[in-house]
Amino acid sequence: MNPMLWISGLTTPFAIGAAAMSDGPMQYFFAVLAFVPIAYSIRAYDFWMKKDPDRLQSERYLIERQIVGRIGYKSDDGVVEAEVSSQPILIENPKLDAGDVQ
Repeated sequence: MNPMLWISGLTTPFAIGAAAMSDGPMQYFFAVLAFVPIAYSIRAYDFWMKKDPDRLQSERYLIERQIVGRIGYKSDDGVVEAEVSSQPILIENPKLDAGDVQ
């Protein structure tokens, strides 16, 4: 979505200026050229808003969301952190007999 916004921001002012300086069919061409990137950006935003709203979020928001998903969960009171023990749970390795292959 961001590249389309850049294209809209760069082409639209030039197309509007070219439409103002030209006349006849070229004026209509530049007017359409100014309108198309904006219309496409609005359409793309609407599409992703309905299909997958997370694609419209910032990278920072998505990283924070993943952290909350791994460490805790959200409730009505806010984020509830999962219990993490201070000592890891260790499992002893089984003793291997002389004929066992590792």
